[in-house]
Amino acid sequence: MRLFANLILLMILSVVLFASLNRVYSTRAFTIYYSKDLKYDYISHIGKKCDEIVNTLSKMLYTRLQQGFSIYLADTDKDYDSLKKNSIRGSIGEARYINGVYSILVRVDPEAPGSEERLVDTLVHEITHLFQFQLQLKNGIIYPLWINEGMAMYMEDRIGYPKPDRGELGLLILTNFGVINPLYIRRYPKKISLFYAESKALMKYVMKEIGERQFLRFFSSVNGSLPFYTQFENRFGVSMEFLYDRWKGTLILIILSYIFRNMGIYAILGILAILIYVIRSVWSAKVKCYEDDEEIKKLEKKYGKRFWEKK
Repeated sequence: MRLFANLILLMILSVVLFASLNRVYSTRAFTIYYSKDLKYDYISHIGKKCDEIVNTLSKMLYTRLQQGFSIYLADTDKDYDSLKKNSIRGSIGEARYINGVYSILVRVDPEAPGSEERLVDTLVHEITHLFQFQLQLKNGIIYPLWINEGMAMYMEDRIGYPKPDRGELGLLILTNFGVINPLYIRRYPKKISLFYAESKALMKYVMKEIGERQFLRFFSSVNGSLPFYTQFENRFGVSMEFLYDRWKGTLILIILSYIFRNMGIYAILGILAILIYVIRSVWSAKVKCYEDDEEIKKLEKKYGKRFWEKK
């Protein structure tokens, strides 16, 4: 009875909240709700992209979505802010699973430069989350948070529009004065940008070490019989903690790469100057040992006390 009441409430809220998104584009897999200000040709093009995304993810994750889902395209900040549930600053999309209903909300701006690439990447990210929702319900498992976000961001580059590596992680590590261990984080941390960047980089490293196909087969079949990391170690013979420690050892190269890429010759000259100074300091250091009390007294009388500190 409560479920029925919740569904009625959800329907009422949908009518009220999505009144401005009153146009509909439907396929077998999903339905897009959009406003009259968005052109049908644009929505049809995005719909075809979504079909490609769903089909590609079905093959990669060895599963199909068992039910359709809704996509709400909000073309104004007012609509998007009134509909979103998360509190992540700067987010432009979110996936939801409420009372058995899958849906995606995305902020769109067709006129903005690079808008299609950004929209497609966002759709890849959020549709990946829908597959994760289904697999968790089907297999009775809860994936680590960084796995969810790391995989969604990995898929953005894998089947969306690959983004050039501008050293974002290196910058975030420098500005946050270190890294955070994402392995056991259950809620989104305050350093959300660093968490996302680390999750993506660590996921890429795990995929490279384990193999994409092998890891995705494991991801799609792992169940709730044992903790996720225990099953991972049993399957691949290596612990996630071990891979994390090895990945963390590569971060110095990421940081140096960011410095060199953004500061160029000045960074190189600065580091060389520091190294030269350290080497010269070590070589020029002179250690004198005075063991004879009479000799020390003579020197103190001639040069003053604490004479050893004078050059």
